[in-house]
Amino acid sequence: MTFAQSLQSIVTFFIQLFVIFPYNALTTPRHGPLRPPKRIGAKPARANDTNRSNPTMISDGLHKLCMNKESISALLAKDPTLAPGDAWKQLYGDYLPTSKGEAGSGRDSWEGHSISAEELQRVAKCGNWGPSQPSELFLKVHTFHLSRGQTLIKAKIYHDALGPVEQDVAAAMVSPSLMGSCGVVPLTIISVVPDIMRHMSNMIVRAEKEVYLATNYWQNSVASTYITNAMKELSARAGQRGERIVMKIIYDRGSPKQLLEPHYIVSEKEYLGDAVNVPKPEEIPNIDLQVMNYHKPMLGTYHCKYMIVDRKYAILQSNNIQDNDNMEMMIQLEGPIVDSLYDMALISWHKALEPPLPSHNSPAAQSGVGSFGKTSHHEMFRRGNTQSNANNEAQVGNTGQLETADTGGIPSQNPIPGENAGLLESERLANLSSDAPYRPSPARNAIERAINAPHLPPLEKVDAQGNSSGLNNGQEKFGRDVVTNAYLRAGSSSLPSSIISEPPQGKPLAEHLTTDPHYDIDIAGEVTRVQQSVSPNDKLTRLEATTVHLNHTKNADFPSSIPEIPSGDEFTPYIPHAVHEPFPIAMVNRPPYGTPNNSDVYTPQNEAWLAGLRYAKKNVYIQSPTLNAEPILKEILNACERGVDVFAFICIGYNDTGELLPMQGGTNEMISYELHQSLSPGGLKHLHYHFYVGADQTRPILAKAKKRSCHIKLMIIDEEIGIQGNGNQDSQSWYHSQEINVMLQSKEVCGNWIDGLRRCQRTGIYGKVDDDGVWRDAEGKEVEGAIGTDPGRFSWFKGIAGAVRRNSLIRGYFAISWWFHALLTSVVMAEGSSTPPAAASPPAKSPHAASPPAAAVPQDFETEHLPIASDDSDIDSGFASDTASSTTSIRDSIRDYRVLNGRTYHNFNDTAYWGPNDEDANEAMDIGHHMFTLLFDGRLFLAPIGDNVQKAIDIGTGTGIWAIDFADQFPSAEVIGTDLSPTQPSFVPPNLRFELDDAQLDWTFNNDTFDYVHIRGLFGAVSDWPKLYNDALRTIKPGGWIEQVEVNIQVVSDDGTVDEDHILSGWAKSFFEASDLLGKSIRTLDQTKERMEGAGFTNVVQRNYKVPIGAWSSDPKLKEIGRWNLLYCMSGLESWAIYMLTMVLKWKVEDVHEYLAKIKTAIMDKKTHGYYVVGAVYGQKPI
Repeated sequence: MTFAQSLQSIVTFFIQLFVIFPYNALTTPRHGPLRPPKRIGAKPARANDTNRSNPTMISDGLHKLCMNKESISALLAKDPTLAPGDAWKQLYGDYLPTSKGEAGSGRDSWEGHSISAEELQRVAKCGNWGPSQPSELFLKVHTFHLSRGQTLIKAKIYHDALGPVEQDVAAAMVSPSLMGSCGVVPLTIISVVPDIMRHMSNMIVRAEKEVYLATNYWQNSVASTYITNAMKELSARAGQRGERIVMKIIYDRGSPKQLLEPHYIVSEKEYLGDAVNVPKPEEIPNIDLQVMNYHKPMLGTYHCKYMIVDRKYAILQSNNIQDNDNMEMMIQLEGPIVDSLYDMALISWHKALEPPLPSHNSPAAQSGVGSFGKTSHHEMFRRGNTQSNANNEAQVGNTGQLETADTGGIPSQNPIPGENAGLLESERLANLSSDAPYRPSPARNAIERAINAPHLPPLEKVDAQGNSSGLNNGQEKFGRDVVTNAYLRAGSSSLPSSIISEPPQGKPLAEHLTTDPHYDIDIAGEVTRVQQSVSPNDKLTRLEATTVHLNHTKNADFPSSIPEIPSGDEFTPYIPHAVHEPFPIAMVNRPPYGTPNNSDVYTPQNEAWLAGLRYAKKNVYIQSPTLNAEPILKEILNACERGVDVFAFICIGYNDTGELLPMQGGTNEMISYELHQSLSPGGLKHLHYHFYVGADQTRPILAKAKKRSCHIKLMIIDEEIGIQGNGNQDSQSWYHSQEINVMLQSKEVCGNWIDGLRRCQRTGIYGKVDDDGVWRDAEGKEVEGAIGTDPGRFSWFKGIAGAVRRNSLIRGYFAISWWFHALLTSVVMAEGSSTPPAAASPPAKSPHAASPPAAAVPQDFETEHLPIASDDSDIDSGFASDTASSTTSIRDSIRDYRVLNGRTYHNFNDTAYWGPNDEDANEAMDIGHHMFTLLFDGRLFLAPIGDNVQKAIDIGTGTGIWAIDFADQFPSAEVIGTDLSPTQPSFVPPNLRFELDDAQLDWTFNNDTFDYVHIRGLFGAVSDWPKLYNDALRTIKPGGWIEQVEVNIQVVSDDGTVDEDHILSGWAKSFFEASDLLGKSIRTLDQTKERMEGAGFTNVVQRNYKVPIGAWSSDPKLKEIGRWNLLYCMSGLESWAIYMLTMVLKWKVEDVHEYLAKIKTAIMDKKTHGYYVVGAVYGQKPI
C-alpha cells in the first residue's frame, strides 16, 4: 500500500471507532416491533393488480453479465500471475448499477408481487444449469418451467437473490456468470467436529495437485491436528509420485496489521507459532504453502468455512478449525458448482497467488463424474454390501494408513427384494424411471396429511408396512409437538436400514484418530468406518457408543440422559447420497462489511433466506445457533400468519454475551419469547420453536456449559429447496460477515437431510418451548443457568464484558475510557427512579445482622469521607431486573469442570476454592477489572516498578484480563498468568502465556526470576499466606516488587445508612465463618502488610480506598466507580456466595437465592450509602 492509502485506512478506522461505532451503539435498537401490520395476513396481489409497479428485476446490464462467459477464474486461466483483485477491476470496474428504485430493492414493495413468466424466463437464463438434456422428471422437479406451483419456487428465490447484484455486483462474491450453476452432492455430514475433520483430512490426503482451505478461525487443537497430519501425509505421497502440491490457507485471526492491509500474507514465523502450529517446511517438503489472514475492519469478519481440492471436489461446512462440543454440518459438492466456489475463493484471496494454483485451467465442469463414478459408491446402497468397502488396510506414506476398497466389481443388477415393500424413500426416488409417476409411500402420505392439517389426531400406524415408528413405549409418540415430529419423520434415510441398525460383522475398523490415522480411499470406506464407531459392539451398547462419539475433546465423560436410542433413530454421522442427476445450485453469499452500522442488509444471502420464507407453500425448517436478525424475524411471523409451518431449531444460550452487545439482536431466549408474543392465536399454531437437545439427552443444555451445543446453519423450504453454508441467522452474519452459502433444489437430498437431522438430535422430541416461548420440563423448571427472556436494561454490559474477555482486539476497542463513560452516562441518565426498599430480614439460615468487627476496616483512606450527592436522580436503577510440581501446561482434561448447583468449578486438583469459573463469574471478574482500573486512575499497578520490567507474573489471573493489559503495556517483558482454571483466551499478546498453577504449592520458578509479582482478589483462597510470601520473596529479583490488591467485604457507611441492624452489615459474617471453616481466612487485607514485612519485604506501603456501591457520591470519579461497582456486585453476588453458603455452611439453594434477592434489593436502595474497602499493598525485595 502507498503511504496515502495507509493513511486513509487509519483515518477511516478511527472514524469508525470513535464516531460511527459509538453513535450506532447508542442509537441502534436490538430490533423494532416484530409485527409489521401492513404485511401480516395480507393477501397476495393479483397478477393484473394495477396498484403496484411492475419493474423488471433483472436489467439488461446484469443479464449481460450473467450470460457472459467471462469470470475471474477465466481471466486467471489466461494469466495465472494476475491478482484476482485486479481481474475484478478489469471485468466489473466499469459496471454501472441500476438505481435502487429501478432495481426494486425495497422488499416490502415486492410483497405479493406476481413474477411474470417473462421475468422467470429471464432469470432462468442467468445461470448455467447444466449441459445435459434433463429427463422429464428432472424438468418437472428441478428446472424453471413456468407451470404453476412448486416448480416456480427456486426461480422466485433466485430471482430475489439476484436483486442485490443489480445494485452492487460485488455483493455476489462470485462472478455473476457463475452465480447460478449445477452439481451433485455425494455426501453430507451432520455430526461433531472430529467427524468433519476426518473427512477433510481424507480429502487432503487424496489431493493430486492443490488444496484451498478457508476457515473463519484456526486454532491449534485436535481439530487442526487432523489437518496438519494430513498435510504431512499428502507431502509424503506427493514425494513418492515425484510431484509438488500447492496449498492455500486463509483465515481470520484478527491482527492490527489488517488496519493497513486486510489481506495480509502470514509470515512463516507466525503460522509456525503455537497459536496456529502449521507444519514446518521440513515436515511438508513437497507442499508449497501460502497462508493469508483476512479481515475487513472493523466488523467485516471473514466467516467462511470451505475447502476445494483439485478444483474437482468442494466441501462447505459450518465449523471452524477448533475444538468444541458443537453439532455441525458439512456437504461435499462436485460438478460445475465447484467452479463457482473456486471463482469465489480467488476473489476472497484478492492478491496474486504465489505460486498459482495448478488447476487454474482445469474447470470442474470438465473433470468427469467424481465420486459417483466409483463402483463402491453404487454398492453402498445395496443392502449388506457396505462392509466390503473398507476392510483391508495397507500402509502408505510415512504417517498414515490408506484403506483399500473393493473396486473390481460392478453395481449389482438385482432388484431390491420386495420391490416397493419396505423401500426407503430415497431408494424409490433414485430408482424411479423417467416416465413413471412419483407416488409417495403410505407413511409419507399420512405424514403430509398431518403437516397440512395439524388439528388431526396423533398419527397411528402410519407405516402401512408395519415398520416401527421409531419411538419406544417410554416416550410420547410424537414428542412435544406432533407436527414437528411428523415433519422430521417425513425424511428419508439414504443408507439401507440393515447397515444402520445391525451391528457390523467381522473385525471392526479402527477409528481414524489424530494419534492413529486411518485414511480411506473413498466415501464408502469413510461411511463404514464412522458408522461402526456409533454402532453397538462387544463393550458398548448403541447408546454408549453414541455418547462416546459425542464426547470428544471438550466434553469428555459427559453422561447421556435417555434410557436408550429407539429403533429407527440411530445416529448416522455420515449421510451418503445415492447417485443422482446434477441439479440446480446457486451461490447466495454476502460480502464483508466493516462499517459499524446495520445498513448492509440487501445481499443475495439475505434475500434468499427471506424469499424462502416468503414463497414457501407448506413449511420452512431453520436450524441455526442463533436467530435474532430483525428482517428474518418479521418474515417468520408473516409465514406463520399465512399458515406456513416454521420449524426453528435454535441453541439456547449460544453466544449470549455477544448477542447482548450494542447493535446485536438479543439472546435466543429473548427472541423466542418476543416471537410468541407477536403472533395471533392462529399464527402461533404454525410456529414450532425448539431449543436444541443432544442425541443422547432429554433436555436442552445451555451452550456455555460446552456439553451439547449446535452450530448447524441450514434452511429447507417445502422439503425440496435447501440453503446451507456459513451464515447464522444473527446480526453479525446478516449485516457484516462474509458468508458463503449454496442453494440447491433436490427433494431427495433434502429428504436425506431431514432424516439425518432427526437422528443427530432429540430436539424434535424434547426441545419444543411452551406457548410463551419459554422451555420448561414436566415439573415446570426452565433450562438450568438460562439468562431468561429479560436480561435487564443494562444487559449490554454483560455483552461488553464477555467480548472483552474473549477477544483482545475488541478489548482494545472497548477499553477506551471516554467511550465507556459516554455510553454509561447516556443510558443511565435515561433511567427513572425507584422506591427505596424496606430493610429485609434474611431467611432462617442466613447471617444475623451484626456490627462490623473493630479491626475490619483499615483507617488510612485515600478519601476519608465519601461525598454524597444531594440529588439521587442520577443513581442507577436499571439493574433491578438482573437478578507436586505446581506448574503444568493446560490440558483438555482440566476443562472437565466440576458442577455444583449449576455453576462450574476448577478441576485442577483437590484444592477447595469458592469461586466458580463459568461465564457469569468471568464476566463479573472482567467488570471488576474495569472498576479497579478506574479506582487506580487508569493504572494497572501502584508499585514503583519502573519502565524496565523484564519478567512478571500474575498469581490467580482469572480471565487473564489484567495480565493481557500488562503485557500490552510492557511488550518487551515476559508475562505469565497462573490460575487453577484454563479460562483465559487464546488470542493474547505474544509476550504472554498462561499456566495452570496452584500458588499454595511449592513454586517451581528459579530464584531471582521476577521483577514484579501481582496478586489480586485471592481473599479466602490461600491457607498459608506466610509460605506464599516466602516463595514470592525467593523468586523475585533483588529490588523487585510484589503488589497485592484485596477487598474487605464488610459493607459500612459514613452517614449511618448502613447501621448494625442493616442486612448489608450482616453480609460479611457468614463468609467470615465459612472461610474460617475452610481454613482460608477471608480477612486477607487486614494482615497483608504485616505478613509481607514478616516475610522480609521492605518499603511496604498500604493504600486504602472506600468504594461506593452505586452512583450516590457527588464526586464525578466516585460516581462512575460506584456505577461500575454496582454492576460488579449485581453480576458477582451469586458467584461469591453460592459455594460458601451451600457447600460449607449447608444452606439450601433456594434460601441462598432468597437471601441474595434481598441483598440486591438493599444495594439498589438509593438512600443507602454503603461502601466497602479495597486495599493495595506493595513491597520491595531488599537489594
